[in-house]
Amino acid sequence: MALAPEQTQISVTVAESNSEAGCLLTSMGARVLTAPVTVRVEAVTKEGQKMTLEPNMTNTLVLPESAADVQTKHLAGVMIDPVTKRIYPVPTTFAVENGKHTAILPTHGNMIYMVIENEKEFSDVPEGHYAKESIDTLASKLIVTGDSSDSFAPNRSISRAEFAALLTRALGIVPQADSGASFSDVATDYVHAEAIQAAAKAGLINGYNDGTFKPNAQVSREEMAQMMFNAMKFSGRVQTDGISAAEKTQLFARFADNNQISDGQVTQPPLSSKRE
Repeated sequence: MALAPEQTQISVTVAESNSEAGCLLTSMGARVLTAPVTVRVEAVTKEGQKMTLEPNMTNTLVLPESAADVQTKHLAGVMIDPVTKRIYPVPTTFAVENGKHTAILPTHGNMIYMVIENEKEFSDVPEGHYAKESIDTLASKLIVTGDSSDSFAPNRSISRAEFAALLTRALGIVPQADSGASFSDVATDYVHAEAIQAAAKAGLINGYNDGTFKPNAQVSREEMAQMMFNAMKFSGRVQTDGISAAEKTQLFARFADNNQISDGQVTQPPLSSKRE
């Protein structure tokens, strides 16, 4: 439905949602710090025609005074799909404004938004483990998940599909089955199918020249670097498509195995443009 801009008004509605969303989070052990709210943006014509919009907006939630005693690594912004009841992390900025602790969250259409206190640890990541703080922080923010509720398997390798799913969670990208991106070896019922499609649509990943993605293959270090670079571009952290040949030579000179780095990695966005 096309709407004439000169005859259209934009309506932004921020309202408290029902308590069911909070129950979903408390059931997983999190403490809900803010009331669940929905943000709905609509274009409305003089005739009453409506179209739901999904603009890039932010929503600021004021945290209770008790949040001042919570470490930021245990605070997380989340959004819940009111239809599927799925919970997704949201990239959230925590700040203090006029003496009040606030959380600034980007909005993603008709979702339910909240801030939670969540402290997650795994029994196989003990005190003294070099990556414990990073793992615990990312798990508390719902970005990484374990092999089970109590086990993270820190020494296990990660697959291409798992890393793509991790990036979508870190960036707050909501997986969608109808994203339009597909690979011949990723079935619609594959556990990470929606995340892979969403990552491809966002430009985080590309497949191989034969139309496959090889989701269960172990992701290499250079592939991870390329995917993270694409994620930085998606989030607006970098504005370039790569580095010059001279810069590449200078940067890679420090690595004794620099001759093994694929030319398609780091210097160009496609993840696997040089591969079959």
